[in-house]
Amino acid sequence: MNAEDDLLTSNVKEERAAKAIAELNELLAEARNERKDLEIEYITVKKNYFQVSKQLDQEKSKSESMSVELINLVNENKSLQRDAALRSQTFDEKNQGKSLYE
Repeated sequence: MNAEDDLLTSNVKEERAAKAIAELNELLAEARNERKDLEIEYITVKKNYFQVSKQLDQEKSKSESMSVELINLVNENKSLQRDAALRSQTFDEKNQGKSLYE
């Protein structure tokens, strides 16, 4: 009877071990699938990062170019305003003593 109990206990332990191994194999397969998914996601994120970084560099360059253009336009506007003021002043000086009916 004791040997029979030992055999039964051994079989139960073996079944438990087999069940634990099967569960661990399932967990391992899930972990591998999750790792594969994470690798794919990482590659996608990395690719998107480089694209966004490239776009940022392009936008910075465009912004710098537009800043230079804006400065040039402001300087040209100031120059035109000075010219207009000088012409107006010259016109006023020439016509200061003259009446409208002369």
